[in-house]
Amino acid sequence: AGVPWQELDARLQQSVDEGTFTGAGLLICTAAGVCYERSFGADTIDTTHLLASATKLASTTAIMTLVDDGLVSLEDPVDKYLPQFGPVRGAITIRQLFSQTHGLPADHPAIPGPGKDNGLTLEQAVDQIAMDASVLYPPGSKHDYEPAVSYHIAGRIAEVVTGQSWAALFDERVRLPLRMDSFTYGETQNPRIGGG
Repeated sequence: AGVPWQELDARLQQSVDEGTFTGAGLLICTAAGVCYERSFGADTIDTTHLLASATKLASTTAIMTLVDDGLVSLEDPVDKYLPQFGPVRGAITIRQLFSQTHGLPADHPAIPGPGKDNGLTLEQAVDQIAMDASVLYPPGSKHDYEPAVSYHIAGRIAEVVTGQSWAALFDERVRLPLRMDSFTYGETQNPRIGGG
């Protein structure tokens, strides 16, 4: 009550009319139920759009549950769990992986495109990254938004710590508790943990 829904309607319709989007839709819910549900242009209320980088928040949430449970620390170095990264790359902390101050490249051929499968497991992909991903600048020296490789490494650390596959630990720690019936990283053992 008292919410100016007509202003929101007008703004969404404007985005369609100006060609910003061919269609738009929005669903707003509270614990009491649906407050707002509208679609505009080419979209219906059932239209689904893939969001770039939509997995980062969900992935971070899963990994942060390990921090909350005391299984990992944000200050832990990568080589504590993945010794194959050696002394320089292995000294990168989980915090640096998340804050994009790790110094690693943006992407790697072992990481599939969003919604794709390249036949590797997350373990195999991270082992390939460990073999040939170079440090581009000293870890912690600057911020550079390069999430694919860093999130892959963090996801593999989560697998090592829990002894579970990414899919199983994500289901247990995020998807099932939040009743996320339609969330998916795709049908792959090598999910794009950051940027899927």
